[in-house]
Amino acid sequence: MNELIHEVWEEFDNEQVLPGCCLAGPDGDGFRALLSSNARLKIVFKASNHKEIKLYESIRAR
Repeated sequence: MNELIHEVWEEFDNEQVLPGCCLAGPDGDGFRALLSSNARLKIVFKASNHKEIKLYESIRAR
């Protein structure tokens, strides 16, 4: 099964941390264009389906 590379970004707005997930590379350009200059790339990971992404998010939240 093909795996896609994803990026998790954090944006800071009014003392809040707003996380966002997008595809790496050109497919995520539209998302990254919406980020402010103070956003930072938190982590990059591979997933082949939505279930793997949700599993990764639940592990990361612990």
